[in-house]
Amino acid sequence: MEQEQEKEQKEQEAPKKRMGRWKKFFLVLLILAIIGAGVYFYRDKPCKLVQTTDFNADVNSAAGEIVDYHFAYNALQEEDVGDVEKNGWRLILQAFGPRFLTSSESASRVAWEDYPTNFNTSRLFSEYWVPLCQKFQLDPNERPTFFDRSDLWSFVEKNGLTGNEPEPEETELEFDDYGCDDLELPEVEKTKADSLDVYLALTSKPWSKEEYPFAAQWFDENADYMDVFARAARSPRCFCWRVLKDLPDGYFIGMNLADTQYTKEISRLLVARANYRLGSGDVSGAIDDVETITLFARATLESKAGTTVDRIVGIWNLCLATGVQIFNSPVPPTDAELARVAALWRDFLDSDYFEQGLDRAFDSEKTFVLGAFQDMLVLRRRGSVSMLLGVIGPSAADGLVQIAAEWFFISAPPLDDAKAFAKFRALWERMTDAPDDVEKELAKDPTVASWLTSTPETNMALFGARVLFASLDVVRDAYPRADCVMREKSIVCALLAYQKEHGTLPPAFTVDAGGKPLHSWRVLILPYLGEEEKALYDEIALDEPWDSEHNREFFARVPNAYCCPMQAQGQAEGETIYSVLMGDDGFFDESGVGKDLAAALEAKGDDAARQPILVERGDPVCWMKPDVELRLDDFATGQAEDVKRFFKGCRHSEGMNYATASGSALFIGEPTAANELNALLRGLPAPPKETDLSEEFDEPTSDEASVEEAPAEPAEPVE
Repeated sequence: MEQEQEKEQKEQEAPKKRMGRWKKFFLVLLILAIIGAGVYFYRDKPCKLVQTTDFNADVNSAAGEIVDYHFAYNALQEEDVGDVEKNGWRLILQAFGPRFLTSSESASRVAWEDYPTNFNTSRLFSEYWVPLCQKFQLDPNERPTFFDRSDLWSFVEKNGLTGNEPEPEETELEFDDYGCDDLELPEVEKTKADSLDVYLALTSKPWSKEEYPFAAQWFDENADYMDVFARAARSPRCFCWRVLKDLPDGYFIGMNLADTQYTKEISRLLVARANYRLGSGDVSGAIDDVETITLFARATLESKAGTTVDRIVGIWNLCLATGVQIFNSPVPPTDAELARVAALWRDFLDSDYFEQGLDRAFDSEKTFVLGAFQDMLVLRRRGSVSMLLGVIGPSAADGLVQIAAEWFFISAPPLDDAKAFAKFRALWERMTDAPDDVEKELAKDPTVASWLTSTPETNMALFGARVLFASLDVVRDAYPRADCVMREKSIVCALLAYQKEHGTLPPAFTVDAGGKPLHSWRVLILPYLGEEEKALYDEIALDEPWDSEHNREFFARVPNAYCCPMQAQGQAEGETIYSVLMGDDGFFDESGVGKDLAAALEAKGDDAARQPILVERGDPVCWMKPDVELRLDDFATGQAEDVKRFFKGCRHSEGMNYATASGSALFIGEPTAANELNALLRGLPAPPKETDLSEEFDEPTSDEASVEEAPAEPAEPVE
C-alpha cells in the first residue's frame, strides 16, 4: 500500500520537476540572451572610414561611418601645393635637402652618400625625404645644392663673432679613481660662442662688418644661399607637402611639419641679415628681408591645410619682422622706403586680415583635431592607453593611479567608435561657439564617480578633448595680439614719416594762441596712414577746437589703425587705447611743439632705440581728444605700483604691445620689475638680467608636441 502511494506521489511530482527543469533551462537561455544582447550592443564597434574631400559630409553615423580625415587633409594639401614647379618649397628642397627635416645634430654630420643607409638618417631619408621628392618631382638621390654648406650659427660658433674671443675653457675629466683609464671619450668640437649669444648679438640691433667680421663674412660669401629664400617666398605658392605615415608607426597627431619649423630658422637668419644690412646702410635690402619673412608668415597663416602650429609660428614670424629696427640705420630711409614699409603693414589692416585668419585657423584646426581624435580611436584599439600616452605626452597622466584609471575606464570597456566620435565632434562645436563653458567642463579633474556615471564613449570624448583642445586659447589670443602689433607698426611708421617731412615728430597736441590744446597727434599724422585717412584729415578744421560743432562730426570716424581688436567691454565708439608718453625723458611734451627724434636718439645713444614711442593705455579716450596722453612721471617711483599702473587694463594675456622709436613693434610681459620698466620707458641701459631664449617663443616642434601642451604665445623678439 505504501509502495503504491509512493509511486502515485512520484507520478504527481514528475511534471513539476520537469517544469522546474524547463524553467531553469529557459532562465539560463534568458540570461545568455541578455548577455548576448549586451555583447552585441556594447561590443567594440570600430568605425568605418569614408574617403571624401567634404569634411562635413553626411555619413551614416548609425552604420559607424566617419570621414577619413587623413584622406580629406591630403586633398587640402593638394590645393595648397598647387603646381609643384611654381611652388617655392621646391627650390628649398633642391637647395637644402633632408637636413631641413630634422634638428638632429648627428644628422648634420652624415655624408650625403651615407644618408640612405646611416642609422641616424636612413628612416628620415626613406619615410620623409623620398615621398617629398616624389611629390615635388625631384630626384631623391641628387645632391642638394647647399647640402655641405656651413650654416651661419655653426660658422660663427666655431669662429666667434669677432675672431678675438677667448677659447672656451677645457674641463679635464679624471677616470683613474674609477678604473676607466682606457675609456675613450668622443672628441667634442670647441666653440667660441654658444648659439644663444650669437642669436642675441645678430638679431637685437643693427650691426656692421667692423663689429662682427665673421658673421659678415658668412653673409658676404653666402649671398646665393640667402637668395633661395627670397625667390621661394615670392613664388606663386609656398607650401610643403606634409607626409602622413600609416598607423601605428606614425600618427596624424604627430605629422611631419618640416616646412613650418624651417620657416623659424629662415626668419632668424633673415633678421640677422636685415640687421647687417641696416648697419651697413642698406635700408632697401633690409626691407627686402623683412618682406621675405612676412611672405613666409603669410604662407603659413593662409594655408588651408594649416594647423595650430602653423598659425602660431606664422604669427611668431610676423613678430620677428615687426621687431626689425628699420629706422635705426646710419643712412636714413628715403620717402619711398618709408612708404614701402608702411604699405607692408597697412596691407594687414585693410581687409580684416586677422579676423578672417582666425576663422580660417579654427576651420583648419578642426581638420587636425578631428583627424587626431580619429587616430586616438585607432591607437586605443591597437594598443593601450599607455601607447596613447606615448603620443600625447606624460603630462596627460599624473602617476600610476591616473594611468590605471584611464586604462580601466577608457581603454578596457567596449567602445562604439562612431558614437565616441560624434560626442567629441559635438564638444568641438560647443568649443567654438561657447568656449568658456566647455573649458570649465574640461578643467574639472575626472573622478571615479564621473567615469562610472558616464558611458565609455563620453569618457573617451572628454579624454580626447582635454588633450586636443589645449592650444585653442593660444590661437584665440595670438591673432588679435598680432592684429594690434600691425596697427602700432602702422602708427609708428606714420610718426616717422611725419618726422622725415617736418624735421620733428608731431607735437603731442597743438595749441591755440592762448595755449589751449586744439588737436591730438593722432589727427596730425592722418595723411601718413593712408588715402582714406588723408581725406579725413582734409575735412577736419584744424583751426577750430577738436570738439567744435564741425569737428564733432568726425568722432565716430576713428581710423582703422587706432582700433585695437581687443577693445574693452563698454568702450565707446570712436575711442582708442593708443597713447604716446609725455615727459622730459620721452619724445613728447606739453609745449605744443614737436621734438626732433633724430637729435633725441643721437643724444640718448643706443638704448633710446628700444624706448617706447607708443603704448597701450588702460582707459580709452576719444581719438581726437588732445592733452590726454600718459605721462612718464606716473611711472617714476621705481616701485611695484608703477608696474601695476602701467599694465592697468591690459587687453592681451600677460602683457601689452608697444612700438619703439626705432620703428619696431614689440611685446612687454607682465609682470616686469619696476627698475626694468623705468629703464625701458626712459631709454636707459637695461638692468643686468639673464636672458633665456626659451622665453622668446616656446612653440611646439610638431603637432605631436602641440598635443602635449598648449604652445606658449608669441612674445617680443629678444632684444
